[in-house]
Amino acid sequence: MAEKVENNVKKANQAIGFAVRTGVKLIAVLLLVLLVQLVISSGYDFGYNLFAAPAMSSAPGREITFTINEGEATSDIVADLKESGLIRDKFSFRCQILFYDKVLQPGEYKLNTSMTSKEILMYLNDGPGSLQE
Repeated sequence: MAEKVENNVKKANQAIGFAVRTGVKLIAVLLLVLLVQLVISSGYDFGYNLFAAPAMSSAPGREITFTINEGEATSDIVADLKESGLIRDKFSFRCQILFYDKVLQPGEYKLNTSMTSKEILMYLNDGPGSLQE
């Protein structure tokens, strides 16, 4: 009788061990799937912001006078653009500057919240007198 009880306990322990190992594996797979989904989603968002980000507002938008001072750091300019409500994402805009090989020219600009970040970048690269007003 004691042997039978011992066998039942052993089988129960094996079943519990199997269930725990299976549960841990399942949790690990789910975490991996969530991590992959997060990486893919973040990559998509970054690519979208880099190549096809919409304007901050629809036309007619709001006109903002924006000034770039001589020698001003790109990081400060980008932060000011974000603070002014002209771009959505500072990192994506900095990458656009590098990707499109553009230089932000000093001067005073009349920008609009209905301009895309790419349009703003091209305008800031061409100089203050380049946009037909």
